[in-house]
Amino acid sequence: MTIDARLTVSISAPKEQNLSRPQCQFLLALIQRIEREGLRVVHYSADDADTELVNVGRCHGMVVLAFSQWTAERAHRQQNKTIVVPTEFNHILATMAVATKRPLLVFREKVVAERGVLRGGYLPRVVKLPRQLAIEWLDSYEFSSEFNRWLAEVDCSRHVFLGYSSQATKTGETIRQFIGKNMGLRVFDWHDFRPGDLIWESIERAERLTDCGIFPFMADDKLGVGNKAEFAPRGQCDLRGRVFRRS
Repeated sequence: MTIDARLTVSISAPKEQNLSRPQCQFLLALIQRIEREGLRVVHYSADDADTELVNVGRCHGMVVLAFSQWTAERAHRQQNKTIVVPTEFNHILATMAVATKRPLLVFREKVVAERGVLRGGYLPRVVKLPRQLAIEWLDSYEFSSEFNRWLAEVDCSRHVFLGYSSQATKTGETIRQFIGKNMGLRVFDWHDFRPGDLIWESIERAERLTDCGIFPFMADDKLGVGNKAEFAPRGQCDLRGRVFRRS
């Protein structure tokens, strides 16, 4: 079985039949630009919020394209004032990306009103699209500066968290090499914990940055004496496993 080891990015954009020709061309060009970075682009569409949240959590990054979709007006005052708004699912999926701590990059078409999650300062990264949706803009500094910051966050993601005791270092190294070289998957080894971080915070960070965990439970410590003696794994491995079993 062939494994697609690319990191996965989800795009929130209207369906193709609801896009103008320039919007459709820009979406296609952006997807191609992302794929050139070695990422896999998906476009999930679920019928319920729970499934949608799970889908967002499975991705390693989220891109929201707030294209113009509707013209709206107030129902009870200033009824002569109209604004252009995107699909409501842009707001839902951007919020889900924040809730699941996925790297998020939002593009807003200039005519779209800065409302909801598109308000200035509400999200860390909202980029205005060029007025004519020129595809050449994807090669500009304005695009690259924000895009590269987002890419760096996505690149921190790993497929597997590998936690083991110091006594099982040889076994852990064998597993890490097999996963990395034979399967092409990215491994977050517990030795990669940042110095100075609390162990619990480090484990929670590893959970957020990975899709699953592998924990070799080895006969590290001898418990008891004589014929009744038993062997048990080192306590840190059980601690790491509990955090991952929580999800």
